[in-house]
Amino acid sequence: MFDAKTVHRWNTDPVTYPWQSPYAINNNNPILYADPTGQSGELSIDNKSKTMTISSNVYIYGNKASKGLAQQLQDNVNNQYNEFNHKVRLNVNGKAVENYNLKFDIKVIYNPNITEQEIISNTDIKNNYFAVVDDISPYRSDGDNTSFTDGVYGGSNSGMLLYDQIKDPKSTTFAHELGHGFGLWKGKIGEDVDDTGHPWNMDLRGKQPNIMAIPMSIFGTSTKVDKQYQNKYGLLDINKRKVTADDIKNMFMIPIQINNGKANIGDIVNNPHLQKIRK
Repeated sequence: MFDAKTVHRWNTDPVTYPWQSPYAINNNNPILYADPTGQSGELSIDNKSKTMTISSNVYIYGNKASKGLAQQLQDNVNNQYNEFNHKVRLNVNGKAVENYNLKFDIKVIYNPNITEQEIISNTDIKNNYFAVVDDISPYRSDGDNTSFTDGVYGGSNSGMLLYDQIKDPKSTTFAHELGHGFGLWKGKIGEDVDDTGHPWNMDLRGKQPNIMAIPMSIFGTSTKVDKQYQNKYGLLDINKRKVTADDIKNMFMIPIQINNGKANIGDIVNNPHLQKIRK
């Protein structure tokens, strides 16, 4: 039971988390979070195993989406995000800082019959919606034929994927676009990121290129990488990117409202592209 005015429990929650009061409900955000069991929000923490799990559901639709592609994307993106066994430092009980294992549980579901209303009315921050098509240029104001995520700043849960960019099992494009969904890349526009939400003027020589790195920014600067990570033009080969510690650090650069209990990653945009692709 809880006080509807203060949105706090009258008793302590049987499951508590390091960052929030035991009297908090719905991660202190009942608009974004539903907690029918009274146990958890969207970000789950296992204090015994010191594990944090970020869960996402990605629904794909469009003329190039398929069940087989959904399975391929799911396998690839989970492997890419979980490859390096990332750690996240959490302040436990306001005293000590401990390392928690960070795991990603990303499910990709093929839904050819999804409706515009279903997307627009979504209130679950875990749900993402991507149209998969063979040509994106008609749907972009700049005419660029490349995948994109709606509203890259602060996170987004919808966008479009160019089939030719994601059909290769080695492709990192889907993981990159999902990174935008997780709020990457954070920083000051013009200093740390360009106008499209990408890190720019990066010097990654001597390092593994991170998943959000791009060959060339809109400012005309290229990402500097070692030769083994370059394509035939001397620029970053995007399929040689990986989800690195730099990506995870940036994801949590702005704390996920740990002190006041909010644990959402990214944001809800719910932009359906159905009218475009079904004309």
